[in-house]
Amino acid sequence: MNPDDAYLAGLDFFDHTISRFPADAWQNTSPCAGWNAIDVLGHMGSAVGFGTELLDGIIRHPVDRAIAGHPRNAHARGMFFHPHAREIRNQRELQRDWQRIAKRSTEREPHLRCYFVEPGGRTAPKRVIYLSDVTGPLNVEQFAQFGEWALHILDGRVDVWRIAVLISRPGPSDVTDHDIAWAASIYESAQRVGLGCTVMHLAAGRVVMPIPLDDILGRIVAA
Repeated sequence: MNPDDAYLAGLDFFDHTISRFPADAWQNTSPCAGWNAIDVLGHMGSAVGFGTELLDGIIRHPVDRAIAGHPRNAHARGMFFHPHAREIRNQRELQRDWQRIAKRSTEREPHLRCYFVEPGGRTAPKRVIYLSDVTGPLNVEQFAQFGEWALHILDGRVDVWRIAVLISRPGPSDVTDHDIAWAASIYESAQRVGLGCTVMHLAAGRVVMPIPLDDILGRIVAA
């Protein structure tokens, strides 16, 4: 069996097992001292989520902390030099890569993932950045921070790299006005510092689709 298929089958079994647990039993005591059943589930869920991210090489890197703290840290320095870097030569390959990540994800809250791509296609797929505090259209403070954060990550080399963005949220698998506003705020913030964007994508659950550029640019013009 393909390792990815085996891992996804394991996640499905985990979900199925949880679904069979009675709703009124989550407060029952567990073999773990001081923990009830829901505490154990939370611990296991976190472990599954972190394990998934480690397999994909995802770094949790909230944008506010990246700006306020030390943006030129080891994570940022090592971002582009992983020995197993792949190439993204076209939009289909990019969507397929995001689909792979979305299928493995156990995250249920809105968030943003991104990585950087050279014009020739070189990427650092083992250094996908997870932005846990970007849960919707950028507010005024985040709008200013996002572009500056990208400049720090790239050491100012916006002429070399483009940003690939995956907006992730639960809910219907259609691109909504809220999704377009979210993408437009990121697109405009990146453009303000001269950073180009690849085709932006939406992951609604485990379904990945492109967000039309015309809709993004239309929202920016309308604003």
